[in-house]
Amino acid sequence: MYRNIKERSFRILRYVTATDCGTPVNPALAEGQVEGALVKGLSYALTEEYYFTGRGTMRNSSFSRYKIFTAADVPPITTILI
Repeated sequence: MYRNIKERSFRILRYVTATDCGTPVNPALAEGQVEGALVKGLSYALTEEYYFTGRGTMRNSSFSRYKIFTAADVPPITTILI
């Protein structure tokens, strides 16, 4: 992880994940599931924001109205299936 203390920002340079999934029937699919969950989790933690009206209705309730990581935003991922 790279941190810029002056600007109070950071960037994840690389991500390694090890998942105990037993013996996968399709290892490529299992890796895809792990990586998809990782990208969603990073997006949620680092970029997503939810906006609500005064009545509690979500204002950005569609994919076109909130930020989520794209392929260009994702750091290199190494997935290890155990």
